[in-house]
Amino acid sequence: MPEQLPTDVRDCTAATKLVYVVLKHNEPATAQEIVDATELTIRTVRNSLTELENRGVVGHTLRYDDLRQKRYRTLNVKLPEK
Repeated sequence: MPEQLPTDVRDCTAATKLVYVVLKHNEPATAQEIVDATELTIRTVRNSLTELENRGVVGHTLRYDDLRQKRYRTLNVKLPEK
């Protein structure tokens, strides 16, 4: 699995890696949808999403039907060469 993760995500915590993988397979998703899929706490998911956004591998947009929520998606990043 590590070879499938972008280089920027490899040194993250296990929870952050899990959030990235779940988001990659279920994008776009809200933080609550990621909580439901991972069974992590909302605080852990939000911290992980913030870290992933700071690393430039995840971005967000606002939901137009509910502007209080963000929809997250992975950004196009290169996977490392084998």
